[in-house]
Amino acid sequence: AVVSTQSAHYGREREFVRIAQTCGGYNAVAFPHCECDSRNEGHVILTIASERISLRACSNKGELEQQNKHFQWSTVSEYGLNPDQLEEFSFTVKKNGNERKIVLTSPYSDYMNECFKKVSRENAEV
Repeated sequence: AVVSTQSAHYGREREFVRIAQTCGGYNAVAFPHCECDSRNEGHVILTIASERISLRACSNKGELEQQNKHFQWSTVSEYGLNPDQLEEFSFTVKKNGNERKIVLTSPYSDYMNECFKKVSRENAEV
């Protein structure tokens, strides 16, 4: 009886996860707004998800603006922390044969790097 109860619970859990995965924003991490070298004025909100990376423009106070950039993981050629600036995280994207490095300055740079590592690893396994 214990095995069948555990099996039933596992079946419900798998069903819950399957449904949750269809919800927008599932398994996505959005960071507090931070400085970005590609913005002359204002900040961005970085969102890391298994399907893509997003940068949403916002004011220095975090008020959302219209500009929103999305990058597919297949376009990311490298990422990492700046050893000379502990709060700098960057990633490089390729588009139309050109490479562009995007630098974010945030107290969460280490966590951004860990999320990139985790998603990159998971995407490579699929």
